[in-house]
Amino acid sequence: MLPPVWISFDASRFGGVLSFNLGVLSNGMSMVVSIVATPIQMGQLTNLLSINSAVPDASPANNSVSINSLVVGPNLSIERSSHTLVLSWPASVQGFQLEAADDLSVKSWSPASGLPALNGERRVVTNGISGAQLFYRLRKP
Repeated sequence: MLPPVWISFDASRFGGVLSFNLGVLSNGMSMVVSIVATPIQMGQLTNLLSINSAVPDASPANNSVSINSLVVGPNLSIERSSHTLVLSWPASVQGFQLEAADDLSVKSWSPASGLPALNGERRVVTNGISGAQLFYRLRKP
């Protein structure tokens, strides 16, 4: 068996396509390829894997697979308390960053003001309410 090879890949830079050459496999040989993906946003995720060869394949029907996954993250709770906004999420959730934006375009998000504090089993950020609207999300960088 061949030793593992690790490839780091940013799908957004290459149109979501990862392509590589596995080399030559003799008739009757097999190879295990593991691809680990770390999604950067929540929602429906479809992975399609297909393989081809310069040599005719007697069974081409088993040369592709499609897997659908639902990527979910922690629930972000938002409550108003007088003139403040209290944002919280489970303390057990690690590695997520609270972000804010004044519109929902992908490029407008930035770290939200205020550092999270532990309050029981929740991470809590309290922000003052201003006149401008803000959208909040949790993102795992």
